[in-house]
Amino acid sequence: MTQISKLGMQIVIIIISLNLIKIFSVPPGVISGNGNPALLIIIPLLFLLVWFGLTWFTWLRKLKLSVLIKLLIIIISIVIIVFTIMQTTQAFKNFEVEFIENHERRYGGPIDNDYLEAILDGKNIHTNYLYFNYTTFSIFVSVLNIVAIASSLLWPPK
Repeated sequence: MTQISKLGMQIVIIIISLNLIKIFSVPPGVISGNGNPALLIIIPLLFLLVWFGLTWFTWLRKLKLSVLIKLLIIIISIVIIVFTIMQTTQAFKNFEVEFIENHERRYGGPIDNDYLEAILDGKNIHTNYLYFNYTTFSIFVSVLNIVAIASSLLWPPK
């Protein structure tokens, strides 16, 4: 299996996994009696992301590109990181507002700050998709691009 086909297979599995995590994450205000089924996907996904990261890094590092193209990839990756971090930050703010509004509508009063922090810490069924989605995957790939390209510029492959 070539490195390109391996990368393609990994990307398809990652995209399917990210979609399943979104499906298994329930919106704020909804209660699930099934625990956190997305963990069944997140745990193997972490191993897959490590495998993908190593494969991507190796492939990109060995790719024969001009210095100008490599610098362009680094600049584009930095721009992508900036915009995706801004989008992710906004997604967290939107989630928090939606969660507070749903709680106040449902229970008729303000939400307890300790409860809100427990929900927003990322270890629950409501926030899985905020951490594992296309945007965070784009950040991951962009960081890999920068590290792989920078390492190939500093220490050219033989």
